[in-house]
Amino acid sequence: MHELTTSQIDLLKQKLESQRAKLKTALLYEAAHVNQIEDLKASDGGHTATAQIVEPEFATASHLAQQLQQVERALGRLKTANYGVCVDCIGAIGFARLIACPSAERCERCQEVYEYTHGMHIHPAM
Repeated sequence: MHELTTSQIDLLKQKLESQRAKLKTALLYEAAHVNQIEDLKASDGGHTATAQIVEPEFATASHLAQQLQQVERALGRLKTANYGVCVDCIGAIGFARLIACPSAERCERCQEVYEYTHGMHIHPAM
């Protein structure tokens, strides 16, 4: 199995820590924004128009929280021998993939299978 070099790990750690900081900032912003919208929703009696604004904000905050969890898990794996190892096939996750997505848990092949089996694949246009 191809192992990552110390300099590659250092670079990936920097990218993950940078992503973590950006995600935390974005989550704080979203939380404040959601609170403002919730206050508006409460003041207008929960009208449908306000509810339509709130739902996407919650979805954004939830997505950011999921991304932060992925980054935190990757930083945890960096402290062990599990970083850069696919959770499905136990093969190496290529450095190019990790540079593109430092929190990747699967190699490209296993990620494609995961997305296909979990309904995340894109149907081609007809």
